[in-house]
Amino acid sequence: NEKNRELMLAAQAERDRLTSLINNISDEVWFTDANRQFTLANPAAVREFKLNSAISTIDKLATDIEVLRPDGTPRPIEEAPPLRALQGEVVVSQQEIVRTPARDQLRYREVSASPVRDNAGNIIGAVSVVRDISERKQAERYQHLSAEILGILNDPLSLPDAIEQILAAIKQETNFSAVGIRLESGEGFPYFTQTGFSDDFLMTENNLIALDKEGGVCL
Repeated sequence: NEKNRELMLAAQAERDRLTSLINNISDEVWFTDANRQFTLANPAAVREFKLNSAISTIDKLATDIEVLRPDGTPRPIEEAPPLRALQGEVVVSQQEIVRTPARDQLRYREVSASPVRDNAGNIIGAVSVVRDISERKQAERYQHLSAEILGILNDPLSLPDAIEQILAAIKQETNFSAVGIRLESGEGFPYFTQTGFSDDFLMTENNLIALDKEGGVCL
């Protein structure tokens, strides 16, 4: 009858609005059923993991990608937020480090996951929302590094000792394998101090001024 038709149209309109919201949100949205199968992934998730129409299971996806805890240690699959939500846990802002297929680099991510229950209270799945926070984490590291460098400069240290400590702080915070500092002094502005560079690299790159065979400066 007409009333049922109106109810069906209203329900369809509500589903369309929900679908539009999920598809246009910049965060990843995942739905996992009780069998640990991903049955829904919004476009943000599909792009980040280069998914096709055959969405994977939690177990397969976890073995196909590199997933780390915030401290850099490997994260066991049982700690995955969707699996914890399937056990009834509400996960809020859990951080993880993942090498996603779309970027092929480790990215910091923040995951929230909740169980989905039917009218009887039975868990029928889990919904997860994931946000990339790599830029925020980088800004936090740089802020911490700036504060650490200011602390070193305020200490009563000799210039060589202060620069050595600053180099060590930069190397630790950035995870760079080699860092160096040049001063505006000396012919060619060679490294005042450095750590991690090979002898071969220093032979060719220590001097910023290139000379020709006659010893003249190359312009």
